Amino acid sequence: MSGKKPLVLTLAMLRKILLPFTKGKKPLIDNIMDIWNSAIPTPNVHNGQIVKIIYPEHFLAFVQLAEKEND
Repeated sequence: MSGKKPLVLTLAMLRKILLPFTKGKKPLIDNIMDIWNSAIPTPNVHNGQIVKIIYPEHFLAFVQLAEKEND
């Protein structure tokens, strides 16, 4: 994933990006919270929400799980 930059997101932003790919499957929905919990907090706040750094590796792991769940 070299060359890919991390994203700085709130939980609401992260959920908005990833929820459409879950197709309502609990393991994928739970994985969104796993990603959030492992992300690095920043001192920033956006609309009253904590902002965290989400690395590309988190998204890659989500995609791999989604592929497995949706086969």
